[in-house]
Amino acid sequence: MFQRLAQAAGRSDYALDLLRELSVDIGHRMSGSAGLERAIRWAEAKLVDAEHQNVRVQPVQVDKWVRGEESLKIVPSGESLAMLGLGGSVGTGAEPLAGELLIVSDWADFEAKKSRAKDRIVLFDVKLGVSELSAGMTRSKSELRRDRAVPVARR
Repeated sequence: MFQRLAQAAGRSDYALDLLRELSVDIGHRMSGSAGLERAIRWAEAKLVDAEHQNVRVQPVQVDKWVRGEESLKIVPSGESLAMLGLGGSVGTGAEPLAGELLIVSDWADFEAKKSRAKDRIVLFDVKLGVSELSAGMTRSKSELRRDRAVPVARR
């Protein structure tokens, strides 16, 4: 069976054409986004066009993280710093977040100081690139929350 599927796939660009449509024409599909809704409708239409039976879209509930307005001010000096909250960070609503600051230079520095992170605002005082931010978003959801720290990245 696998051999037949592999041979059939080698004779057609159909799968690559679908992948191009989904990734280029539809674009990003973040949870809760308009792109995800377009992708769902696209997939439904493709299945119907291919004459699959009982095609239906089932409602699901997914978490949607929305970046809010962010600012960082050092008190009592009033100095404002450029900052970027890591993805998945917990918002504070209308109330400002106040607390003692734990400044770290990178993840290794955080590991060395994480015993002091509980209930503190963790400031990653380093210019981060996209790959470091992506890694930070993933780690912030697990390690920083587990250690009850509030992650903040400075750019």
